Formats: sequence, structure tokens, C-alpha cells
Amino acid sequence: TTTRDRFPHFIQEQVRWGDMDALGHVNNATYFVYCESARMSFFKAIDLEALTAGGSLGPALVTATCNFKQQVKHPATLDIGLVVSRIGGKSFTLEYGEIKTICLNGGRGAGGGRCSPTLTKTTSR
Repeated sequence: TTTRDRFPHFIQEQVRWGDMDALGHVNNATYFVYCESARMSFFKAIDLEALTAGGSLGPALVTATCNFKQQVKHPATLDIGLVVSRIGGKSFTLEYGEIKTICLNGGRGAGGGRCSPTLTKTTSR
């Protein structure tokens, strides 16, 4: 079971009408956008730019997977949690958990997906 204690970094994302697909739920690809928002927020919180020579060095996304647990529909607010789950010699893994969906119509439910991208260090030129 995913618990809030597992994730030290959180953001909130509003599900936009345009996030949904023709079947009326959040499009699968959109979860990766939510994870990207959490990742960028985390990098800002740890001041990654200062740690990576002013932005000339930095991580690159190598692998991304997502296990979908439940449909999410508009309108909703998502709490996206992030944890560094593995640190290797040249790469690290971030895990994301969508802990709850707060539906604006008053309903609540666990939902969304869990994404696990692997990032590695790279040099930009």
C-alpha cells in the first residue's frame, strides 16, 4: 500500500479537462507529465542547478514506466509524491506515487498510477 510517509516531496496537480482522452479519463501519457512536474519541483527544491555546474551538467531521463492503478477523471486534484528510491554509480531512480484524488464533486479515492523513471547524469553542450 502506498502511504504518504514514503514520499518526502509532494506537489499538487489539477486535472485539466484536456488531460482526458475520448474514454473520459486521464490519458495514460498525461501521468508522465504529472511525474515531470513533480521531478522539476524536486530538482528546484534541492537546487539541482547549483549542484550541476550552473545547469551545464544534469540528469537525463533514460527509462520511464507507469503502473496504472485506477482511472482518474476531471475534475480532480492529485497529490503527487516523489522519493529517490535508488542511487547508483551513474544513475538514480525516482518513484512517484499519486496518493489520493480529491474530486471536486466531493468524492474521494486512491487512484492514478505509480511511475518509476530512471535518470542518469549527462553533459549538455
